[in-house]
Amino acid sequence: MAGKRISSVGDMVCDILCSPISHLGDSDLQIELEGMTLSPGGNTLNFSLAAAAFGTKVSFYGAMGDDAFGSFLRRWMERIGVKDHSIRMMGSQTSTTISIPNMAGERRLLTHPGANEKFFIGPEKVDLDWSGHVHSGGFWFTKKMAKGGTKDLFRVCRERCIQTSLDPASPPFGFGGAMAEHFKEVLPYVDILFVNTDELTNITKSRDISKGASKLIEKGVHTVVVHRGERGTSIICDEGRHNFSAYRVLVPRNPTGCGDVFNGCFIGAMMEGKPLEEAAELGMAAASLHLSSSEPLYPERERIMERIRRGK
Repeated sequence: MAGKRISSVGDMVCDILCSPISHLGDSDLQIELEGMTLSPGGNTLNFSLAAAAFGTKVSFYGAMGDDAFGSFLRRWMERIGVKDHSIRMMGSQTSTTISIPNMAGERRLLTHPGANEKFFIGPEKVDLDWSGHVHSGGFWFTKKMAKGGTKDLFRVCRERCIQTSLDPASPPFGFGGAMAEHFKEVLPYVDILFVNTDELTNITKSRDISKGASKLIEKGVHTVVVHRGERGTSIICDEGRHNFSAYRVLVPRNPTGCGDVFNGCFIGAMMEGKPLEEAAELGMAAASLHLSSSEPLYPERERIMERIRRGK
């Protein structure tokens, strides 16, 4: 993998992160917050920033609007070292999400898809010659890519022996219809699928993690990574199931993007040839640092290693 990079293709979002609240309250009730932060977001952009902060070479392909939020995301990519191939769509708004978490670390998300809905790129436009891994995320929010573009890209990657990963994200509607069929068509070309427990249940109709993951493996996925919140992460493949406990976080301040941070560090470590167990521990430690920070945080390698040394 020396000299190779991750090519990330998918959603980018500007997140408005609210400080945790005890409850949303009734209608017409104004709630005073302790703080509010503007942050990069979107499954794929978060993944890219996390992998780059870890030390991996990353190229990002996405779409933003012709607005201040788009410029804000560009500055973040430049700051962390993500090679930006995103498209600026004139007259469109950058996708925006308002994240409202509660004291338990759960959240409510309000999203305007913006330019993500119009984004499309074919495999010929992605520099696959220098790609050791291709990641895609936000399947339901990049609808034009979902209608064949992701499948075509991953199929070419399979032909060229380039590893792939996919994080579909939770759809803002019931799992079904044409979009669900498009998703199923991509699965035979996915090497690593990232999901949380709710997504796994919605996709497979099984509440049992091992059984649900096995259904996806039967459809062609090589490895299923299931994020389980405070219970940690489970990784299921042909060799069996591996469970990794979460690092303790006293106050969960920023649950939005924790899975993406894990995913970016996990793939970055795998690109270096690290064994699955070590890559997962790096991802778990990075996610805990992100969760405990009130500000956007894509932890660098030394900070992740220090968190591991402190123990769980």
